[in-house]
Amino acid sequence: MKRLLLMFLISILMVGCSNVSTEVKNSSKQTITSFFEAINSMEDYSSESELNKLKVYFTNDSSITDSLIEYLTTFESDRQNELVNYDFNISEFKKLNGMYKVKVEYDIVSKEDKSILDNSDMYVYLKDEDGKFKIETADCRG
Repeated sequence: MKRLLLMFLISILMVGCSNVSTEVKNSSKQTITSFFEAINSMEDYSSESELNKLKVYFTNDSSITDSLIEYLTTFESDRQNELVNYDFNISEFKKLNGMYKVKVEYDIVSKEDKSILDNSDMYVYLKDEDGKFKIETADCRG
């Protein structure tokens, strides 16, 4: 009887832990999805007001806010000689040193003719700030 009760309690604990992980993954994916959708909706990468709207996706003390925004907007757009969209996929998710490491694979797509111009990936590190997941740092080729 004790063994049965112990197995039951362990199964409840495992289900409870997996729900937290699922909730964290979903919240993290939502942050990344919202961030890339905000970039994709931009029409003018030189507009400070549009670029500043992207800063809400970063932690207050993030050291890469401006450089990642510039890399994904101005740098890639200039390199491709046109406005771009990002078609992305989240392929990996790990907890690491109090943050969540998320691998984002993406295609750089022409806004004009929808052709794939390039592809790449990056690791985005998310941190819980005031109950919301925000970008703390990232590893990318830029």
